[in-house]
Amino acid sequence: MNLYRSARATSPHLGRMSFWTTRVEHARSFSAWEARALPQRGPSCIYTTTVTRDERVFDARTSYIIGQVFASGNHRELRDEIAEHMTADGYRWVHIFEGPINGSMWTVAIYLGDTPRAAPISHELGSPSLVREAVASLIGR
Repeated sequence: MNLYRSARATSPHLGRMSFWTTRVEHARSFSAWEARALPQRGPSCIYTTTVTRDERVFDARTSYIIGQVFASGNHRELRDEIAEHMTADGYRWVHIFEGPINGSMWTVAIYLGDTPRAAPISHELGSPSLVREAVASLIGR
C-alpha cells in the first residue's frame, strides 16, 4: 500500500506519529491549504512511503473514540499510551478516518515506528509563487 504526506520541503517530520493519506490528491490538497493558511512555514513537498506486507496495520476506522484520540491532538498522553500498546503488539501503523475534509472522510495512516520513512515523489511546492519561481528558473528568466 502506498501512502502520501505533505510535509516541509526542509526538515520534514516523517517519523513517529506522522500522518499519511492513502491518496496523493489528499496530500496535494493539504499542501495547497498549508500554503494559503501557513505561508510562514515555507514550501512543502509530497512524500511517499510503501507499507510492506510484513508491517502490521491496526484498522481503527470503525472506532470513533480511537480515531478522535489520534486525530484531535487533545489527548496526547492517552494517544501515546494507546500507541505504545499497539507498537508492543507489533503494529507499525494505525488507520483512522479524519474529517470531513472537503466534504468527505479521508483514510489516514499514522506511523507508529521510530525510524523516519519516505522519499519525496516530487518537489511539488504548495505555494503558487514558488511554482512560478521554479518555472521561471527552468526557462531562464
